[in-house]
Amino acid sequence: MSGVGSAEKADFEEQLRRLMNESLAVEESTRRVKLCVKDLDLGIVLNLDDPLGDLPEGTGIEDVAAPVYQEDLIANASLMLDLLVLEQHHDLWSTILLRVQIDEQADVVVKKKEIDETEILMSDLHSQSQRAACKEQLDTMTDVIASAAKTAITHLMREENERTS
Repeated sequence: MSGVGSAEKADFEEQLRRLMNESLAVEESTRRVKLCVKDLDLGIVLNLDDPLGDLPEGTGIEDVAAPVYQEDLIANASLMLDLLVLEQHHDLWSTILLRVQIDEQADVVVKKKEIDETEILMSDLHSQSQRAACKEQLDTMTDVIASAAKTAITHLMREENERTS
């Protein structure tokens, strides 16, 4: 792990957030829902079997992961992302947690994705079919965000490899 400061970590997280939003914008025309990552926290997992499992209330990513920098995006790294996402059409906020593994071949694999908290329109909950549609929409949202994270991390890994070669 690198010994650089928190300003560099913030810059790296901002770069990752920007890349994720660019990836979301590219695919926006194929989706009904417009998503934007407003904030994120990224860390390397510290020896936990399931860091997205049942954590005590108030436990944050900083309690289960150490800061990560671009040069830390290497094979066998296990990352956690805590994302604040805005669904822009209805102005609804969600917190999404992702667990990402960089495997031995330096491929980015999303191991776990879940919505930690979300705002839902009351109109989405009136009937059984509306609740099912809302759940499907939330599942789709996590898939889209996970794909954007995978694309952004892969891009940053490629960029780091080119810089060090």
